[in-house]
Amino acid sequence: MWPVVVDATASLFAFSARMAPEAGLVCEFGVRGGGSVRHIIREFGRPVYGFDSFAGLPEPWFKGPSFEAPIGYFASEVPEIGGLTVVEGLFEDTVPAFFAEYKEPIRFAHIDCDLYSSTKTVLDAMRPNLVPGSVIQFDELCKFELSNYDYWRDGEWRALEESGLEWEPLARTRHEQAVIRIVGNGRK
Repeated sequence: MWPVVVDATASLFAFSARMAPEAGLVCEFGVRGGGSVRHIIREFGRPVYGFDSFAGLPEPWFKGPSFEAPIGYFASEVPEIGGLTVVEGLFEDTVPAFFAEYKEPIRFAHIDCDLYSSTKTVLDAMRPNLVPGSVIQFDELCKFELSNYDYWRDGEWRALEESGLEWEPLARTRHEQAVIRIVGNGRK
């Protein structure tokens, strides 16, 4: 199903940049300390809109017996990174308002929401801005060879499957990260 397998997440960002349209919004959902957004800025340029509450998870997250994260896990300071426009707050409060204001198509979105509920909120809100060719990179989509994500079907994957988006797989790592391209947004 996944035509390309890369060894590192950084390589996946580079691949995503090659596959994404030339113009449009570039967003990250789940910034934390800014490690991923630095790769995104390097590959896509500026500006990058980064969404996060920086208060950590709003509900517990269970990847499997080897990893359980309580409410507040992943809390961090707001990073100061040139080229990053921070949109601070819970996704349910910030993402719909952002896309109500910004109408341009999405070039690239990095979804590192971890939770089903957060991913669903993001996909629902950005759906009108997703056009054929938009590229989405997920941080915890599936359990691949080296993954410890036993409950992957209950997280970002479930939100994607329920979204009604039409997509094609492009690439993945050996862990949990995967890239898709939108072929239709399911709107009639």
